[in-house]
Amino acid sequence: FHTFVLEQQQSFMLEALQCAFGDALKIQSTGLSGQIFGAFTLGEARLLIHSLDPETIWREVGLNSSRPGAVMLGETDLSNSLRSDTGNLGAVHNFARFSLHQLLPHLSRVVYLDEDVVVKGDLLELFHVSMSTDNGAPGTVAAVQ
Repeated sequence: FHTFVLEQQQSFMLEALQCAFGDALKIQSTGLSGQIFGAFTLGEARLLIHSLDPETIWREVGLNSSRPGAVMLGETDLSNSLRSDTGNLGAVHNFARFSLHQLLPHLSRVVYLDEDVVVKGDLLELFHVSMSTDNGAPGTVAAVQ
């Protein structure tokens, strides 16, 4: 499993994982150099926590973040139109999903789940579904129920 956190959220993420999983969470290493903040195991599952660089995400999705708190498309600030009663849809985390091919280039396939998704089946089935277009090009599947 891979998760991405902003630099200022790394300590909170570590504390949250330790609180949620207790002794079952085994810390392999933290404070790693480069873009990996920490490596963990939970049973047979492996978790890598990556540092998320907002500038890289904004650049990748074609938005300008030169003004703090703003989500710029050209000279237009979209941040107010991205706020809703469910939170700030303009947060960099909401755009990171569009850059997963750049953030995880060594993976041929990624199954992305929001943090509020309840999984009621085997994700391996989804992982093995053909996600190619009719002409064989890589495709994307997105679904919400």
